[in-house]
Amino acid sequence: MKLKLLQERLCIVQAEPFSQDNLIREREIVKEIEILLLREEMALHQRARVNWMSYGDKNSTFFHACMNQRRQRNQLLMLKVAGGNWVEDEEGINDLI
Repeated sequence: MKLKLLQERLCIVQAEPFSQDNLIREREIVKEIEILLLREEMALHQRARVNWMSYGDKNSTFFHACMNQRRQRNQLLMLKVAGGNWVEDEEGINDLI
């Protein structure tokens, strides 16, 4: 609700003619919006962590989906050798490691 009010205030300030005061007000509103969005993001992150703590240890589809996503993210698909070339095949990556 506060975000919507700030966005409306921002639109009003941006519709006004350019002046130094309007520029300062616009920057203040944008800063407030960024802080509000950051707080919202942190709250969502904390809620996701609570869900993980509640449901993550159970042998559930949620747990397996999270683990599969992490496994995909941590997978090595290619390595760069000293000459600047990329090795993409699994055998070549294993040899380099």
